[in-house]
Amino acid sequence: MASNRIFDKPNGTYKGEAEYQYVNSIGMAVEVIDPTSLYIVGGRATGKTTQIIARRSVRVIKGMPGAYFAFTGDYYTNLLSNTIPSMIKGWNDMGLKEGVHYVTNERPPANFAKPYKKPLSYKHTISWYNGCFFKLASMDIISSMAGDSYQHAFGDEVKYQDKNKLDKLLPAVRGEKMRFGHSHYYLGKTFTTDMPNVLNTNEYDWILDQEKNMDPEQIKTIVQASLIVNEIRKALVKAYYKRDELEYSRQKKSLQRWNQRLAKVRINSTLFAMVSTFANADILQLDYFKGQLKSLGPEQFRPAILTMKHEVKQGEKFYPYLSARHFYDDGLLLDFCHKFGFGEPIVMTSDGLKYINKRQKLEAGADFGDMISLVTGQEQGWLQRILKDFHTLEQHESAIAEIFRDFYGNHLNKTLDLYYDRSGNANAKTKRDWANGLKNAIESQNHKLKVKWTVNLMSVGQPTIYQEEEFNMMKAIMSETNSKLPKLAIDLFQCKHLKSSMEVAKQIIKPDRFGVNRIHKNKTSESLPMERRPMWSTNMSDAFKYYICRPKYMSIMKNVYTSERSHAPTSH
Repeated sequence: MASNRIFDKPNGTYKGEAEYQYVNSIGMAVEVIDPTSLYIVGGRATGKTTQIIARRSVRVIKGMPGAYFAFTGDYYTNLLSNTIPSMIKGWNDMGLKEGVHYVTNERPPANFAKPYKKPLSYKHTISWYNGCFFKLASMDIISSMAGDSYQHAFGDEVKYQDKNKLDKLLPAVRGEKMRFGHSHYYLGKTFTTDMPNVLNTNEYDWILDQEKNMDPEQIKTIVQASLIVNEIRKALVKAYYKRDELEYSRQKKSLQRWNQRLAKVRINSTLFAMVSTFANADILQLDYFKGQLKSLGPEQFRPAILTMKHEVKQGEKFYPYLSARHFYDDGLLLDFCHKFGFGEPIVMTSDGLKYINKRQKLEAGADFGDMISLVTGQEQGWLQRILKDFHTLEQHESAIAEIFRDFYGNHLNKTLDLYYDRSGNANAKTKRDWANGLKNAIESQNHKLKVKWTVNLMSVGQPTIYQEEEFNMMKAIMSETNSKLPKLAIDLFQCKHLKSSMEVAKQIIKPDRFGVNRIHKNKTSESLPMERRPMWSTNMSDAFKYYICRPKYMSIMKNVYTSERSHAPTSH
């Protein structure tokens, strides 16, 4: 490699250029084994991107000059704003420099080697001085990879990547065996993630199946050969500083011979590993883990930090019929993303939504309180398309109104039908008219866009929606057993808070005052620390409740489902 900080010459050449660098235990294991394909399930702060992927990618780049690489992600904006910048930071920490060793988003300088085939575009790509070329592939714009072939694939947070979509991409990891087949990295994969939650829709645990592709005996052989190579390197360094030319020459030949043997035993190898955040305990220290336990709570601490599988049972879910079919993951326009570069803040607006009808009015469900949640969508024929969720912890209607107007600033039909809990108008009880406050804030002419909105309050006079009624409504809609009710199409990436809120919602059974067991939504998550509530509380699911449990749909339910009036507590 061009960087003097990287000591790894297969032919044994050494000029005294090396230094100490910190690598945690899993990072060391990865570098010792260095397989064809690597699959890591690791807790947060284990350095999956900045250390494992970044350092391994450098070795792959060295091993296949001029090759094409795919970098996969859950959605395109996340690749641009988080994943790729983290990998670049890892490169920079290794002493590599933009403009010297690689360039982004532009045609490489004339002194750079060329990839084995000329790219059609350099937008959102990374070109290396030895001709290697990175291109992005996301689950929401999988077509961005069409027409190319790749010699290695990288991916982070692959628990959000649909295996069926990846299978369409991975056949593109092919070709040019005559040019690159000498490298044991050829046709390999490097995928990392934290622990998938198999109970969540659109989280995928296929990475756990990769363990069966690992040959323990082959890994042992690789470790043995790699340790021998390491001993030879140490002897080479020692001979260099002693100026022992005879010993230096002998070790140089030995290193070249054993590197060839090591490369041979690594061919077609797979390493699967699960590691907790405690792999970085020396750096993070005990206070970090105490803070994580306090902020995450025991239930989320186990998978996020300890890499233990989630334990929520399917039968405990308040939305048991929620499944992958209710989400769509291709709702982002690639042309919209082209306005942004690596590391730039992504200012997402409705202009980037593929399936929005700009000439049709919008609909929204709102949940008020110390966290304000807003779920927005459109009724498109027989389909309820949920386009975007919003939230604010500022506890004021003007804050959520500002976010809403910024996002939908270019929407042509400035009409919003707003559904909400009846307490939104209960002035006498709450001393605050939340619904009219939000209406006035959205319709205000003080906003920077100076565009007039019209907000229709749709829940005036609507009776309390009991939790058992919500349960039955969601069951009917999500099971798709009533043709008079709409089908759901929720944007997987723009509604991630809604998705998570619905997935963590649990049901509890409690008797009413007559001793009749009733279904309730467990609301204890709404006492979590404020910063955790958007993703891990039931607040956002309540906004969705008011969006769906509108008078029109409730009247349909009453015609097919009748029962005595529920006496469940009127908690929301």
